[in-house]
Amino acid sequence: MKKLFLLFSFLLYISNLHATTQNTAPRYLNIDGNVTGQKGASNNTNGGSWENNEVLPGKSGVTWYLSWDNTNLYVGREGGNNGEPILIYIQADYSGAQYTDNFSGISYDNTKGFFPTTGDPNWGTNGGVNFVAYIKSSYDEFRTYNGSSWSGANTSLTPQFTVQGSTHNMEVSIPWNSMTSGNGTPNYFRIVFFHTNGSGGGSGSYVYGASPNSSNTPNDGNQTTATFRDWWGGYTVTGGVEPNSVTGGPLPVTLTSFNAFLIGDKVHLNWSTATETNNYGFEIERVKGDPNTNKFAQWEKIGFVQGNGNSNSVKIYSFEDKNVLTGQYAYRLKQINYDGSYEYSDVVKVDVKLKPSVMDVKNFPNPFNPTTKVRYEIPYDGLTLVKVYDILGNEITTLINEYKDAGIYEAELDGSKLSNGIYLIKLQVGNFTKVTKAILMK
Repeated sequence: MKKLFLLFSFLLYISNLHATTQNTAPRYLNIDGNVTGQKGASNNTNGGSWENNEVLPGKSGVTWYLSWDNTNLYVGREGGNNGEPILIYIQADYSGAQYTDNFSGISYDNTKGFFPTTGDPNWGTNGGVNFVAYIKSSYDEFRTYNGSSWSGANTSLTPQFTVQGSTHNMEVSIPWNSMTSGNGTPNYFRIVFFHTNGSGGGSGSYVYGASPNSSNTPNDGNQTTATFRDWWGGYTVTGGVEPNSVTGGPLPVTLTSFNAFLIGDKVHLNWSTATETNNYGFEIERVKGDPNTNKFAQWEKIGFVQGNGNSNSVKIYSFEDKNVLTGQYAYRLKQINYDGSYEYSDVVKVDVKLKPSVMDVKNFPNPFNPTTKVRYEIPYDGLTLVKVYDILGNEITTLINEYKDAGIYEAELDGSKLSNGIYLIKLQVGNFTKVTKAILMK
């Protein structure tokens, strides 16, 4: 989960030429009353920080935040530089009015952008941009497209800025009326963010920090006109909702299959996804159980597989667990998003039945201090004894004394109360024995 940030006091300055953007008032950004993951707030009250699921990944180390209610759209940013311009491009659509610019958004620093005329929801020819905000610590303005022309500059946004350590932060609320020329809350909207260095030239400003973090939003570099084929957006409702995803609709990480099966002495895991949004990857977790009682111990992480970020096509993943013993195992996936939020998959189980060809016993590490794993392999069923002796043949302890099916098993030898030296570990099944040496070095 992304680290939440708080706003601190700054001075307020306004002149005829500049709309100052520093304010001492805290922002209240717990829009929907759900304070999961939010510090210093309780349910149905305003808090002073962003919720975890309002975090949007950006390029070049810039993180964006987005939420909304029936009155305002709320935008936050961490990273970048407060003195450099932030560009916010919005396309809003609502019943009874169409404010669209089918060509390109208004130019700032010789940089502009527009949305295509396709998408979900499909707005047909109603593409383009109808709101652009240009924000930096010394000046901010926005302009609205009314269906035929762009408005003049409006400097009423008053965003807030802080610097915490080396991190530059910004927050701003944008009234829906400001982007719909007084026509209230839109039914849908699309939004893209990025920074520029403010040095517009023939090839456009240098653009960075774009969000969504996608190949279809501007890459770092000089830009003149960008077509936003991926965007953040969704519905606006009175109760408030969280940001959905790119391309105008939710693309959760949809797991379509998850299977485990034994091949030789290894467990193979295969899974697939139909769609992915902000998918950082999958942690693979495992727990070993007792097949006789169906009771399991504690989950442990055994690996990680990188995700595909954002995708609306089938992706196939696999993982091989090479360190298994005889018994029953359960596996689950911990799917992790870029913002640190996560979700667990269903659990799959597999019975591991290994039958070695010879009897053997080993310990690792060796030498050890103070514990060592004793791995023993028995090729047939029977009463199994694993005992530890000192170098003089005196019995120290019994690790195993029970009936075992043929298989590969482990036990632990704790030498914390033993003296340094050589010890003998003896495996016995019926009339067959095997001995190995273990060295304790504290």
